[in-house]
Order: sequence, then C-alpha cells, then structure tokens
Amino acid sequence: MKKLIALMLAVLLVVGLFAGCNSTGTETPTTKPTQGGSTNTGDLEFPYEVDADGNPVYGDLFKDVTIEWWVSSHYDLSSDSYIFKKLEELVGCQINVKRYDSETYAVKIATALKTNKLPDICALGAGSAVAGMYGDRGALVNLIDPENLAKMPNLKKILDIPAVAENIEFYKSDAGALYSFPRYNTNRLVNFGWMYREDIFEKNNIELWHDNESFLNVLRQLKKLYPNSYPLTGASMMACFDRMMSQHGANAINLAYDWENEEWFIGATHEGYYEAMMVFKTAWNEGLVDPDIFSNKTGDITSAIVNGDSFVYNSWIGYIADQNYAGRQVDPNFQVSYAPQIGDGKYDQLELINDSGVVINAQSESVDACLAIWNALYADEGRLATVGEEGVTYKMEDGKKVYLKADGSVQPNPTIQTLEEQFGLWNSGLYMLAPRDSVYFTFTPEEQKAQDMGEAAEFFPRVPLARIPQDMGETYADNADKLFKSIESFCTDFVTKDNVGKAEWEAQCKAWNEEYSIVVDILNGNY
Repeated sequence: MKKLIALMLAVLLVVGLFAGCNSTGTETPTTKPTQGGSTNTGDLEFPYEVDADGNPVYGDLFKDVTIEWWVSSHYDLSSDSYIFKKLEELVGCQINVKRYDSETYAVKIATALKTNKLPDICALGAGSAVAGMYGDRGALVNLIDPENLAKMPNLKKILDIPAVAENIEFYKSDAGALYSFPRYNTNRLVNFGWMYREDIFEKNNIELWHDNESFLNVLRQLKKLYPNSYPLTGASMMACFDRMMSQHGANAINLAYDWENEEWFIGATHEGYYEAMMVFKTAWNEGLVDPDIFSNKTGDITSAIVNGDSFVYNSWIGYIADQNYAGRQVDPNFQVSYAPQIGDGKYDQLELINDSGVVINAQSESVDACLAIWNALYADEGRLATVGEEGVTYKMEDGKKVYLKADGSVQPNPTIQTLEEQFGLWNSGLYMLAPRDSVYFTFTPEEQKAQDMGEAAEFFPRVPLARIPQDMGETYADNADKLFKSIESFCTDFVTKDNVGKAEWEAQCKAWNEEYSIVVDILNGNY
C-alpha cells in the first residue's frame, strides 16, 4: 500500500502531460468476488491468419520490429532469458529487455511518466489507479477497444468469464477503458497463515492453539522450555497485522470494508484491531516475541526458525519448503508445518482477479506486436510464463514434471523463485494465469495441509477494489498515505510501549475518524 500511494503521488503531479478526451464512465456497484467458469471466445473477426487451434500466425509481419520492455526483478533477467527468446520466436519480433531492481524500477517509471518516455511495455506499480489517469489522457493502449481485443482472443476468452466480467469493472478507468492486463485465478485457496516448528511441539507434547489465549499459552510454554528463545518472530508486520484482522472481524487494518452495511471505514478503529494488537502487546511484555519484528526481513525469520531461536511466525506458506530443506541439513527431524488461525479462526480471502499493472504505451510504433505478445502470454492457461516447455524448462519422468535448470540439469527444489531466476518464468510482470499443474499448485505436504485446513474453514470477505474518481485522486492519495503512516506508527507504539493501551487507542480512533474522514468519504462517495 505504501508503494502504491507513493507512486500515485509521484505521477499525479504530471497527469497534464497527456492530452486526450474523457468520456463519462458509469458507477460500478461494490460486489463480492465470486468464482466462475470458463466460456469460449465466440466468433471473432481476427486480422491475422490463424492455425487449426485458432492461434495467430504472424509470419514475417513483425520481423523488423523491436520492442523495448522494462521489467522489475530480483534476478538478472535479460533479452536472452528463455521467456523473452520464446516470445520472439512466437511473434517474430525482437525484444530489448531492461531489468531493474524494484526500487530503481519505481524511480525509472516515475521519471518516464513525467517525461512521456515510457517503453513499449512496462508495469506501473500502482496498476489501474495510475493507468486510468494516464490512459484516459491518451498515454496508454485501451486493451478492450474492440479492434485491440480482436487481436488478443486469448485475453477475450478470460474477460468473457462471468466472474471476471463482473470483477473487471473495478479496474476500468473513468472513461470505461481497461489499460492494464488482469491476472485471473492465480491465487491458492490459502497462501498465508501461521507456521510452527512441529518437531519441537511433538518433542514437548505441546498442543496447538485454537484462539488468542491458547496461542499466548503456547508461547509461554515454549519460553519456559527454551528460556533464551523468543518463541514468536515476524517480519513485514503491517502485512501480518492485516492478515490477523481477518481473524478478528475486519478485512484490513488500514481501509476496511463492511459488507453488511456496504461501506468503507478505518480498519484500525474496529474492536478487532485492539484484540489483534493485544496478542502481540502481551507477547512483547512477557518477552515472548522477537524484539526485532519491526525491522526483520524474510531471511531473519528463516534464520530464527532454522536455528531454534523462534518457533512460530505468520507469513507466506512458500517459505516452509526452504526452511525444511535448510533445517534438515542439520537435523533430519526438523519440521515446519502449517498451524491453525487464532481469533475466530477465519481466513483472509484472496483475490480472483489481480491487477498486474502491465500496460502498453500508446505512443509505441509497434502496438500490434505488443498485443501479439500478450495474446501469447494468455494462451494455454498461461503455461508459457509459468510452466515453460518440455525439454527446456522441464522434462517428464513417470508421468510427472521434473523441472530443469538453464543448463539442463535437474532443479532439486524448484520454486517460482528459482524458475524466475533460471528462465524468467513467474516474473510478476509476465504471468497472467496459473495452470494447476505448475509448481505453484504442486503442493508440498505442508502446503497441502494449509489448503485442506482452509477448505474446512470460513473465509472473511476481502475488501473490494476501490474506485477513486480522478478529480479526487490527489486528495485521496495524500490523506490515505498519511493515514497509513499514522496507523503504522501507532501499531509499533501500541505493541512496544507500556504507556499505550486501550484508552490511547480509543483516543486515536477518534482522531483518525476526525482527521481522515475525507478518505472514507471519498471511498463511500460522500465527498
């Protein structure tokens, strides 16, 4: 959220650079995301020759075209990475990739927006929030313009799915256009939650928790058995607190949505916020939580869990495999597993639709080639950007995929990270769909346990995508950013300071509601 708001503030200053005409968009009611089935594309008037499977055949149409594409990645992706070479082969163009780390990328994008010098393809960090402002002024390609959509039948197939058609309304601009490519159905049922050292629990006959108090009692038992430990650790605590809110009656710590009353409110003013924060405050006061939780990185969690300095944390389930692999190099009995929720036991609901933020520059001289690239990325359940191809990124043994490294050797512990590093697969600016036979949905026993627990549990409905009128964008962004920072600061003080308790929280709630009422009013359409 912080990065989104920061980027919005940066680009709001320069929206006047792009000239164009706005048409009036229609108000979209807030709806709860639902699951949907697939549908065929129907009869399309497609401008290129197609093969027997309906895939376009471009021939030499784009042989003299070079696409400049900016990507953000932790890894050293380049024009020679598998995914880009494969796209060149399919489309027939040349692709010039410029890769940046996330911080440098954000600066490059902000600068490019200010100077009207975007590459042919890139991702805007704030997704549709910024894309709508720039696109309606002529800077970006409207993906659902009939002429453009006809060149992307694979995207049209996705947009025709009823649940997608319903949800995609939130991503449209004020003029009713769609500028950034949507991801569909790429989330697991359960992707986050509580993890614990199962081997330590079994060794000491410790029963798992079922609510807040039993959770704290488990930590107390661990502290008594391992007095030099901090049983509970963590990192990225605002995200952790956000997830905890779904277990305490609200769907966000910052700006939450009440589905029953159909209105937005400040999540930190909900009683569930106080209950969730009291778990960490109690743990802090009793020496049960790592004092570095507000500065830790993901690697610090892994180090603490593997070394036995901590035993419980809340994060992404994908870290379990790496931790078990590392821990078993030292102790074959080492076992991190998925644990129950606390509070009322509900899970946070994940999105059916995600905004990738990827856009096409309307000033590009090669828009059709860009559309062809994205048609390929939506083909065949998105396998090209996630699974790759047999003999290059994987091989089949006994009916199962065995993933390879770029040199052809077997990957011993394939993850979406290792596949991105080796081939460019699973880069956030590339994958739009996620086949169920991909690594991401090939669960370890621990990850399957999380899915099974979620299947049997209840989910708290998540917040809908907010529609911010463009003329209120700067006011909203400025105040929402200040509100977030205020809540973040108060969270830290509440957990760590003795003189901050319920009275201070109640006073802060009043101050938030008075000082930042404009944010909620904009979301509720009452400005």
